[in-house]
Amino acid sequence: MQQNSVAPWALALSLVSLGLALSLVGTLFALPVALVSLILGVMAVVRSRRIPGPLARTGFSVTAIICSLIALVISALLWAVVLYYLGMTELPECWGSDPVARQ
Repeated sequence: MQQNSVAPWALALSLVSLGLALSLVGTLFALPVALVSLILGVMAVVRSRRIPGPLARTGFSVTAIICSLIALVISALLWAVVLYYLGMTELPECWGSDPVARQ
């Protein structure tokens, strides 16, 4: 019998991206992992249409897409907050090319 072998990979990667998005250090790495898991989730849904019965793993595929989208939203929001607060501090002045501003 044929089974959908992409769905578990999509689900695993989406859960990893969700965990990375919820950690402050891993937020940077959550974006590419979430994008890959989103693509794999869509591929798994397309593949599940051709496989009859419970081996289609449609639930895995849909859950992977939902978790990936949640991870993308959380990661984007955290990045927006970080960039907003970095813009409000004096750090951008230190990054400028003016040597007087660095002191």
